[in-house]
Amino acid sequence: FLLNTTCASFVNALEPLGLSEKNLATLKEWSTSRSVSLRFSSEETCKFLHKRERVNKQSSSVSDLISPRGFVNRFVTKSVITKVMEYTHQIDVSYTLAAFCGNKPDEPIILTKGTGTTTITSTNEDPPAPDFKVYGPLDVNITWLLQQLDDSF
Repeated sequence: FLLNTTCASFVNALEPLGLSEKNLATLKEWSTSRSVSLRFSSEETCKFLHKRERVNKQSSSVSDLISPRGFVNRFVTKSVITKVMEYTHQIDVSYTLAAFCGNKPDEPIILTKGTGTTTITSTNEDPPAPDFKVYGPLDVNITWLLQQLDDSF
């Protein structure tokens, strides 16, 4: 019972990541004669977009206080101007989660893939990430898990 529950939870965790019933059947068929692995890979790029100078100005104020003797006391608040350099970078990320049979990672079933972009603005001139970085591939062998599943999955 505990083994079936564990296997079901792993399959349920893979469903939101793109594992369909058709793909599960294919992977299960592969596992009868070959090993089956999941592969995660990702790429990240960072490029400089622009530099701009921003001026922060704190407002000044003048207030008058009239004393009981009729004298005017003037209070002056001076403004402070701060110049800040801002550097904007764009970070693009792409990722893929795929399954492959045996030693054929070039013939995968793509479970999911996606891309994302964000911009980061900071006062630091250095880029927030390397110009280009590859993560992975990270492989996980799921043959044993697939072999434990009966036909009801």
